[in-house]
Amino acid sequence: MSFTQVLLCMRKSLEEEHPYTSELQEPLKKPDDIIEAIERSRQTGDHSEIHNLLKDRNINLRTAIEEDIDGVKKKRTIARKLLEDAVNGNKIVKKELDIHVTAKGDKEDSIDYALEIDFEGILCKDSPKQTMVLYDLLDLRVEKRSESNEAFTNLIKHPVIASFIALKWKKTQWYFYTTSFIFMSFLLFYSVFII
Repeated sequence: MSFTQVLLCMRKSLEEEHPYTSELQEPLKKPDDIIEAIERSRQTGDHSEIHNLLKDRNINLRTAIEEDIDGVKKKRTIARKLLEDAVNGNKIVKKELDIHVTAKGDKEDSIDYALEIDFEGILCKDSPKQTMVLYDLLDLRVEKRSESNEAFTNLIKHPVIASFIALKWKKTQWYFYTTSFIFMSFLLFYSVFII
């Protein structure tokens, strides 16, 4: 997916709400497969079944799954499920993110060499909220501050996530600077008025 396509996919959300209430409307039809694969991997340590399920292009790290936990239906992304429940879930997520980075060109020192990043694994073209995987990473990093902070930090530094943040910043930085300028102008004029 090109930068232009990413920008075209971005739409403003008119409603301010928790990301899970609107974003995860359509959960995965058969989440039992991925849930059972994660449970089996906890016992065996073999993650190949999870990777095989994620090879299907209909599901990715931001696909919603709905599961019944202690009588309460809980919606989460596959990335969050992996990071919370799977043993070494950060390694599974990293491997899935690595799939979306491909090298173009044979030699690293060549002028034709480039890395191509496909954001399909972490965003949906039609969604107004495209930062669900990033939100999950940052949220879990705060929740599990002392346990595995380094693992979440390394995932945030991954080229797919880091370039996604950079592209989002490039698109919204004008809004940040404009708002900051207006606020500083207000403070300056208000202070002059008071004095």
